[in-house]
Amino acid sequence: MAFSGVKYSQIPTEEEHKIDFSSPFTYGFNKGNPAEGFTYNRGTRRHEDESTAPPSCFARCIHVLVTCLCYLLLVLTCPFSACLAIKVVKNYERLLVFRLGRQQPLKGPGMVFILPCIDRCRRIDMRQRAFNVPPQTAYTEDGGAISVGADVYYRIYDAVLAETMVKDLIGSLRVVALTTVHNVLLKKGLYDIETDRNSLNTALQRELNKSAEIWGVEISRLELSQITILRPPANGPVLLPPSNNGPAQGGPAMSPQVQTVFQMAQHFLQQASGGSKGGKTEQDRSMVAVSIPESSGTMSADFGLSPRELLSAVKLLLDESIVEQVGAIYQFELEGEDGGTFYLDLKNGGGDAGVGPPPNEEADVVMTMSVTDMQQLFSGELRPFQAYSSGRLHVEGSLRVATRLEDVVSRLKTS
Repeated sequence: MAFSGVKYSQIPTEEEHKIDFSSPFTYGFNKGNPAEGFTYNRGTRRHEDESTAPPSCFARCIHVLVTCLCYLLLVLTCPFSACLAIKVVKNYERLLVFRLGRQQPLKGPGMVFILPCIDRCRRIDMRQRAFNVPPQTAYTEDGGAISVGADVYYRIYDAVLAETMVKDLIGSLRVVALTTVHNVLLKKGLYDIETDRNSLNTALQRELNKSAEIWGVEISRLELSQITILRPPANGPVLLPPSNNGPAQGGPAMSPQVQTVFQMAQHFLQQASGGSKGGKTEQDRSMVAVSIPESSGTMSADFGLSPRELLSAVKLLLDESIVEQVGAIYQFELEGEDGGTFYLDLKNGGGDAGVGPPPNEEADVVMTMSVTDMQQLFSGELRPFQAYSSGRLHVEGSLRVATRLEDVVSRLKTS
Protein backbone atom coordinates (compact mmCIF):
# COMPACT_ATOMS: atom_id res chain seq x y z
CA MET A 1 0.00 0.00 0.00
CA ALA A 2 1.46 3.33 -1.00
CA PHE A 3 0.92 6.70 0.70
CA SER A 4 2.28 8.89 -2.00
CA GLY A 5 -0.69 11.21 -1.83
CA VAL A 6 -0.22 12.16 1.84
CA LYS A 7 1.18 15.63 2.49
CA TYR A 8 2.34 17.28 5.75
CA SER A 9 2.37 20.97 6.46
CA GLN A 10 3.52 22.98 9.51
CA ILE A 11 0.83 24.46 11.73
CA PRO A 12 1.17 28.26 11.78
CA THR A 13 1.94 29.89 15.15
CA GLU A 14 1.15 33.41 16.26
CA GLU A 15 3.74 35.79 17.62
CA GLU A 16 1.91 36.37 20.91
CA HIS A 17 2.14 32.66 21.78
CA LYS A 18 5.89 32.51 21.56
CA ILE A 19 7.71 31.88 24.86
CA ASP A 20 10.68 34.00 25.76
CA PHE A 21 13.45 31.75 27.07
CA SER A 22 15.97 34.55 27.58
CA SER A 23 17.69 34.78 30.95
CA PRO A 24 18.43 37.85 33.04
CA PHE A 25 21.93 36.37 33.53
CA THR A 26 24.78 36.15 31.05
CA TYR A 27 27.22 33.29 30.86
CA GLY A 28 30.54 33.11 29.11
CA PHE A 29 33.65 30.97 28.86
CA ASN A 30 36.96 32.21 30.20
CA LYS A 31 39.74 30.83 28.00
CA GLY A 32 42.54 32.49 29.93
CA ASN A 33 42.24 30.60 33.22
CA PRO A 34 41.19 26.93 32.93
CA ALA A 35 40.39 26.81 36.64
CA GLU A 36 37.76 29.46 36.09
CA GLY A 37 36.28 28.24 32.83
CA PHE A 38 32.88 29.85 33.15
CA THR A 39 32.04 33.40 34.10
CA TYR A 40 28.80 34.56 35.62
CA ASN A 41 27.39 38.07 35.57
CA ARG A 42 24.20 38.95 37.35
CA GLY A 43 21.81 41.27 35.59
CA THR A 44 20.64 44.60 36.87
CA ARG A 45 18.42 44.40 39.94
CA ARG A 46 14.93 45.51 39.14
CA HIS A 47 13.79 46.06 42.72
CA GLU A 48 16.00 48.14 44.94
CA ASP A 49 15.75 48.03 48.72
CA GLU A 50 13.24 50.62 49.83
CA SER A 51 15.28 51.53 52.91
CA THR A 52 18.28 52.55 50.76
CA ALA A 53 16.29 54.10 47.91
CA PRO A 54 16.78 57.86 47.70
CA PRO A 55 13.75 59.98 48.57
CA SER A 56 11.79 61.70 45.86
CA CYS A 57 12.27 65.33 44.99
CA PHE A 58 9.03 66.32 46.71
CA ALA A 59 10.05 64.49 49.91
CA ARG A 60 13.42 66.23 49.93
CA CYS A 61 11.76 69.61 49.56
CA ILE A 62 9.39 68.94 52.45
CA HIS A 63 12.28 67.69 54.57
CA VAL A 64 14.32 70.85 53.96
CA LEU A 65 11.32 73.09 54.61
CA VAL A 66 10.42 71.46 57.93
CA THR A 67 14.06 71.49 59.04
CA CYS A 68 14.39 75.20 58.30
CA LEU A 69 11.20 75.98 60.22
CA CYS A 70 12.56 74.04 63.23
CA TYR A 71 15.83 75.95 63.13
CA LEU A 72 13.88 79.24 62.95
CA LEU A 73 11.68 78.23 65.87
CA LEU A 74 14.77 77.22 67.83
CA VAL A 75 16.37 80.63 67.29
CA LEU A 76 13.21 82.54 68.23
CA THR A 77 12.79 80.63 71.50
CA CYS A 78 16.45 80.77 72.47
CA PRO A 79 17.80 80.49 75.17
CA PHE A 80 14.89 78.40 76.50
CA SER A 81 15.12 75.95 73.63
CA ALA A 82 18.81 75.30 74.38
CA CYS A 83 17.81 73.08 77.29
CA LEU A 84 16.07 70.73 74.85
CA ALA A 85 18.42 71.06 71.89
CA ILE A 86 21.70 70.33 73.69
CA LYS A 87 22.36 66.81 74.94
CA VAL A 88 25.37 65.51 76.87
CA VAL A 89 26.45 62.02 75.84
CA LYS A 90 28.74 60.14 78.22
CA ASN A 91 31.94 58.47 77.15
CA TYR A 92 30.44 54.96 77.22
CA GLU A 93 27.25 56.02 75.37
CA ARG A 94 26.29 56.78 71.80
CA LEU A 95 23.27 58.79 70.61
CA LEU A 96 21.32 57.48 67.65
CA VAL A 97 19.09 60.18 66.09
CA PHE A 98 16.17 59.69 63.71
CA ARG A 99 15.14 62.93 61.96
CA LEU A 100 11.70 62.67 60.40
CA GLY A 101 12.11 58.91 60.50
CA ARG A 102 15.47 58.80 58.75
CA GLN A 103 18.63 57.72 60.53
CA GLN A 104 21.29 60.37 61.12
CA PRO A 105 25.02 59.78 61.74
CA LEU A 106 25.85 58.42 65.18
CA LYS A 107 26.59 61.16 67.72
CA GLY A 108 28.73 61.26 70.84
CA PRO A 109 30.46 61.19 73.18
CA GLY A 110 30.38 64.78 74.39
CA MET A 111 27.94 67.60 73.74
CA VAL A 112 25.62 67.10 70.77
CA PHE A 113 22.96 69.28 69.14
CA ILE A 114 19.52 68.04 68.07
CA LEU A 115 16.23 69.50 66.86
CA PRO A 116 13.68 68.74 69.59
CA CYS A 117 10.63 68.96 67.35
CA ILE A 118 11.58 66.49 64.64
CA ASP A 119 14.41 64.42 66.15
CA ARG A 120 13.87 61.19 68.09
CA CYS A 121 16.89 60.09 70.08
CA ARG A 122 17.98 56.74 71.46
CA ARG A 123 20.88 56.33 73.91
CA ILE A 124 22.93 53.16 73.42
CA ASP A 125 25.05 51.89 76.33
CA MET A 126 28.30 50.41 74.97
CA ARG A 127 29.45 48.90 78.27
CA GLN A 128 29.55 45.19 78.97
CA ARG A 129 26.34 43.85 80.44
CA ALA A 130 24.96 40.45 81.37
CA PHE A 131 21.75 38.48 81.43
CA ASN A 132 20.84 35.02 82.62
CA VAL A 133 19.12 32.16 80.86
CA PRO A 134 16.79 30.46 83.38
CA PRO A 135 17.34 26.72 83.97
CA GLN A 136 15.67 24.59 81.33
CA THR A 137 15.50 20.87 80.64
CA ALA A 138 18.11 19.75 78.11
CA TYR A 139 18.87 16.30 76.73
CA THR A 140 22.32 14.83 76.21
CA GLU A 141 23.67 12.57 73.51
CA ASP A 142 23.65 9.48 75.75
CA GLY A 143 19.94 9.85 76.59
CA GLY A 144 20.28 11.75 79.87
CA ALA A 145 18.18 14.72 80.93
CA ILE A 146 19.61 17.66 82.86
CA SER A 147 18.43 21.04 84.07
CA VAL A 148 20.88 23.79 83.18
CA GLY A 149 20.93 27.54 82.69
CA ALA A 150 23.58 30.02 81.64
CA ASP A 151 25.03 33.44 82.42
CA VAL A 152 25.83 35.44 79.30
CA TYR A 153 28.08 38.51 79.22
CA TYR A 154 27.88 40.72 76.13
CA ARG A 155 28.69 44.17 74.80
CA ILE A 156 27.39 46.24 71.88
CA TYR A 157 30.06 47.13 69.35
CA ASP A 158 27.72 48.55 66.67
CA ALA A 159 25.02 50.79 68.09
CA VAL A 160 23.24 51.19 64.75
CA LEU A 161 22.79 47.45 64.21
CA ALA A 162 21.75 46.88 67.81
CA GLU A 163 18.96 49.42 67.48
CA THR A 164 17.77 48.91 63.92
CA MET A 165 18.17 45.15 63.35
CA VAL A 166 16.29 43.76 66.38
CA LYS A 167 13.39 45.05 68.43
CA ASP A 168 14.01 43.36 71.81
CA LEU A 169 17.75 42.75 72.04
CA ILE A 170 17.84 41.06 75.47
CA GLY A 171 14.82 38.89 74.76
CA SER A 172 16.18 37.82 71.38
CA LEU A 173 19.62 37.03 72.80
CA ARG A 174 18.04 34.99 75.58
CA VAL A 175 16.04 32.91 73.10
CA VAL A 176 19.07 32.36 70.85
CA ALA A 177 21.24 31.43 73.85
CA LEU A 178 18.66 28.90 75.05
CA THR A 179 18.43 27.33 71.60
CA THR A 180 22.23 27.21 71.30
CA VAL A 181 22.61 25.51 74.69
CA HIS A 182 20.05 22.87 73.70
CA ASN A 183 21.69 22.19 70.33
CA VAL A 184 25.25 21.95 71.68
CA LEU A 185 24.37 19.79 74.70
CA LEU A 186 22.45 17.43 72.43
CA LYS A 187 25.79 16.53 70.81
CA LYS A 188 27.59 15.94 74.13
CA GLY A 189 27.46 13.10 76.62
CA LEU A 190 26.90 13.64 80.33
CA TYR A 191 30.49 12.69 81.12
CA ASP A 192 31.85 15.28 78.66
CA ILE A 193 29.54 17.96 80.05
CA GLU A 194 30.68 17.37 83.62
CA THR A 195 34.41 16.99 82.98
CA ASP A 196 35.08 19.41 80.13
CA ARG A 197 33.14 22.49 81.16
CA ASN A 198 35.67 25.05 79.89
CA SER A 199 35.73 23.83 76.28
CA LEU A 200 31.93 23.50 76.38
CA ASN A 201 31.57 27.14 77.44
CA THR A 202 33.93 28.17 74.65
CA ALA A 203 31.93 26.21 72.06
CA LEU A 204 28.68 27.77 73.26
CA GLN A 205 30.20 31.25 73.13
CA ARG A 206 31.46 30.68 69.59
CA GLU A 207 28.09 29.42 68.34
CA LEU A 208 26.19 32.25 70.03
CA ASN A 209 28.52 34.85 68.51
CA LYS A 210 27.61 33.63 65.02
CA SER A 211 23.99 34.59 65.62
CA ALA A 212 24.61 37.76 67.64
CA GLU A 213 27.09 39.46 65.32
CA ILE A 214 24.33 40.47 62.87
CA TRP A 215 22.84 42.54 65.72
CA GLY A 216 26.10 44.33 66.47
CA VAL A 217 26.64 42.35 69.68
CA GLU A 218 29.72 40.48 70.85
CA ILE A 219 29.41 37.67 73.41
CA SER A 220 32.46 38.12 75.61
CA ARG A 221 31.78 35.31 78.09
CA LEU A 222 29.31 32.48 78.69
CA GLU A 223 29.13 30.33 81.81
CA LEU A 224 26.82 27.37 82.35
CA SER A 225 25.07 27.32 85.71
CA GLN A 226 25.05 24.37 88.08
CA ILE A 227 23.80 21.24 86.35
CA THR A 228 21.06 19.18 88.00
CA ILE A 229 20.63 15.64 86.72
CA LEU A 230 16.97 14.84 86.05
CA ARG A 231 17.49 11.48 84.36
CA PRO A 232 20.68 9.38 84.18
CA PRO A 233 22.08 8.31 80.81
CA ALA A 234 20.43 5.41 79.04
CA ASN A 235 23.66 3.47 78.58
CA GLY A 236 25.07 1.68 81.60
CA PRO A 237 28.73 1.08 80.63
CA VAL A 238 31.49 3.24 82.07
CA LEU A 239 34.27 4.77 80.01
CA LEU A 240 37.63 4.09 81.61
CA PRO A 241 40.44 6.02 79.93
CA PRO A 242 43.70 4.10 80.46
CA SER A 243 45.65 7.32 81.03
CA ASN A 244 43.37 8.47 83.87
CA ASN A 245 42.86 5.35 85.91
CA GLY A 246 46.29 4.04 86.66
CA PRO A 247 48.57 4.59 89.65
CA ALA A 248 50.84 6.81 87.60
CA GLN A 249 48.09 9.41 87.36
CA GLY A 250 47.26 9.33 91.04
CA GLY A 251 44.01 7.39 90.58
CA PRO A 252 43.01 4.11 92.16
CA ALA A 253 44.54 0.95 90.70
CA MET A 254 42.22 -1.36 88.76
CA SER A 255 41.60 -4.87 89.97
CA PRO A 256 43.08 -7.84 88.00
CA GLN A 257 39.65 -8.72 86.59
CA VAL A 258 39.07 -5.24 85.21
CA GLN A 259 42.63 -5.03 83.84
CA THR A 260 42.19 -8.33 81.99
CA VAL A 261 38.87 -7.27 80.46
CA PHE A 262 40.32 -3.87 79.58
CA GLN A 263 43.36 -5.37 77.80
CA MET A 264 41.22 -7.88 75.89
CA ALA A 265 38.80 -5.17 74.76
CA GLN A 266 41.62 -2.86 73.74
CA HIS A 267 43.30 -5.63 71.73
CA PHE A 268 40.00 -6.42 70.01
CA LEU A 269 39.41 -2.78 69.09
CA GLN A 270 42.91 -2.45 67.66
CA GLN A 271 42.34 -5.48 65.41
CA ALA A 272 38.90 -4.26 64.37
CA SER A 273 40.14 -0.76 63.59
CA GLY A 274 42.93 -2.10 61.40
CA GLY A 275 40.49 -3.16 58.65
CA SER A 276 38.21 -0.16 58.88
CA LYS A 277 38.67 3.08 56.97
CA GLY A 278 38.49 5.84 59.49
CA GLY A 279 35.50 4.76 61.54
CA LYS A 280 36.83 5.81 64.94
CA THR A 281 39.37 8.39 66.02
CA GLU A 282 42.37 7.75 68.23
CA GLN A 283 40.58 9.20 71.22
CA ASP A 284 37.59 6.88 70.66
CA ARG A 285 39.85 3.83 70.38
CA SER A 286 41.67 4.75 73.59
CA MET A 287 38.46 4.42 75.60
CA VAL A 288 36.78 1.09 76.27
CA ALA A 289 33.31 0.59 77.70
CA VAL A 290 33.64 -1.63 80.78
CA SER A 291 30.73 -2.46 83.04
CA ILE A 292 31.59 -2.48 86.73
CA PRO A 293 30.45 -5.81 88.24
CA GLU A 294 28.43 -6.01 91.40
CA SER A 295 30.36 -5.88 94.63
CA SER A 296 31.83 -9.32 95.25
CA GLY A 297 35.12 -11.19 95.43
CA THR A 298 38.32 -9.25 95.11
CA MET A 299 36.65 -5.93 94.34
CA SER A 300 35.01 -5.58 97.72
CA ALA A 301 36.62 -3.38 100.32
CA ASP A 302 37.21 -5.61 103.31
CA PHE A 303 37.46 -2.86 105.89
CA GLY A 304 35.49 -4.44 108.68
CA LEU A 305 34.24 -0.90 109.44
CA SER A 306 30.61 0.10 109.61
CA PRO A 307 29.54 3.40 107.99
CA ARG A 308 29.45 5.02 111.43
CA GLU A 309 33.02 3.93 112.18
CA LEU A 310 34.18 4.87 108.68
CA LEU A 311 32.83 8.43 108.93
CA SER A 312 34.29 8.74 112.41
CA ALA A 313 37.71 7.92 110.94
CA VAL A 314 37.14 10.43 108.12
CA LYS A 315 36.14 13.10 110.63
CA LEU A 316 39.56 12.91 112.31
CA LEU A 317 41.25 13.80 109.01
CA LEU A 318 39.13 16.83 108.15
CA ASP A 319 40.53 20.35 108.33
CA GLU A 320 39.91 23.76 106.83
CA SER A 321 42.00 23.04 103.72
CA ILE A 322 39.83 20.14 102.55
CA VAL A 323 36.70 22.17 103.40
CA GLU A 324 37.94 25.05 101.26
CA GLN A 325 38.85 22.64 98.46
CA VAL A 326 35.51 20.77 98.31
CA GLY A 327 32.94 23.23 99.70
CA ALA A 328 29.87 20.95 99.72
CA ILE A 329 27.64 18.96 102.09
CA TYR A 330 26.97 15.29 101.32
CA GLN A 331 24.15 13.12 102.58
CA PHE A 332 24.43 9.35 102.26
CA GLU A 333 21.37 7.11 102.10
CA LEU A 334 22.85 3.64 102.64
CA GLU A 335 21.03 0.39 102.00
CA GLY A 336 21.79 -2.94 103.61
CA GLU A 337 23.15 -3.98 106.99
CA ASP A 338 24.27 -1.05 109.21
CA GLY A 339 22.72 1.31 106.66
CA GLY A 340 20.75 4.47 107.26
CA THR A 341 21.25 8.22 106.80
CA PHE A 342 24.69 9.80 107.28
CA TYR A 343 26.24 13.15 106.40
CA LEU A 344 29.64 14.59 105.57
CA ASP A 345 29.94 18.36 105.97
CA LEU A 346 32.81 19.77 103.92
CA LYS A 347 31.42 23.28 103.74
CA ASN A 348 31.28 24.76 107.25
CA GLY A 349 34.10 25.31 109.72
CA GLY A 350 36.70 22.57 109.80
CA GLY A 351 34.34 19.87 108.50
CA ASP A 352 32.07 17.38 110.27
CA ALA A 353 30.59 13.92 109.78
CA GLY A 354 28.00 11.88 111.63
CA VAL A 355 24.70 10.04 111.67
CA GLY A 356 21.45 11.52 110.35
CA PRO A 357 20.78 14.47 108.05
CA PRO A 358 23.13 17.51 108.07
CA PRO A 359 22.39 19.62 111.20
CA ASN A 360 23.41 23.03 109.81
CA GLU A 361 21.77 23.23 106.36
CA GLU A 362 20.42 21.05 103.59
CA ALA A 363 22.79 18.80 101.70
CA ASP A 364 24.09 19.87 98.32
CA VAL A 365 24.16 16.27 97.08
CA VAL A 366 22.19 13.22 98.25
CA MET A 367 23.92 9.92 97.34
CA THR A 368 22.02 6.64 97.57
CA MET A 369 24.08 3.43 97.51
CA SER A 370 24.77 0.21 99.38
CA VAL A 371 27.02 -0.05 102.43
CA THR A 372 29.57 -2.10 100.49
CA ASP A 373 29.69 0.46 97.68
CA MET A 374 30.34 3.20 100.20
CA GLN A 375 33.24 1.22 101.63
CA GLN A 376 34.66 0.77 98.12
CA LEU A 377 34.11 4.46 97.42
CA PHE A 378 36.18 5.57 100.40
CA SER A 379 38.84 2.91 99.77
CA GLY A 380 39.47 4.21 96.26
CA GLU A 381 38.47 1.00 94.49
CA LEU A 382 35.29 2.61 93.14
CA ARG A 383 35.10 6.10 91.73
CA PRO A 384 31.90 8.16 92.02
CA PHE A 385 31.33 8.52 88.29
CA GLN A 386 31.92 4.78 87.70
CA ALA A 387 29.39 3.91 90.39
CA TYR A 388 26.90 6.41 88.99
CA SER A 389 27.19 5.20 85.38
CA SER A 390 26.86 1.53 86.37
CA GLY A 391 23.68 2.22 88.35
CA ARG A 392 25.15 1.45 91.76
CA LEU A 393 25.00 5.10 92.83
CA HIS A 394 22.00 7.42 92.55
CA VAL A 395 22.75 11.15 92.81
CA GLU A 396 20.28 13.91 93.61
CA GLY A 397 22.03 17.15 92.79
CA SER A 398 25.18 17.97 90.86
CA LEU A 399 27.27 15.04 89.67
CA ARG A 400 30.24 17.39 89.45
CA VAL A 401 30.00 18.04 93.20
CA ALA A 402 29.62 14.31 93.87
CA THR A 403 32.90 13.54 92.10
CA ARG A 404 34.75 15.86 94.51
CA LEU A 405 34.64 13.06 97.05
CA GLU A 406 37.80 11.80 95.37
CA ASP A 407 39.65 14.59 97.19
CA VAL A 408 38.60 13.06 100.50
CA VAL A 409 39.68 9.62 99.28
CA SER A 410 43.07 11.01 98.32
CA ARG A 411 43.40 12.45 101.83
CA LEU A 412 42.63 9.02 103.30
CA LYS A 413 45.30 7.36 101.18
CA THR A 414 48.02 9.81 102.10
CA SER A 415 47.22 9.71 105.83
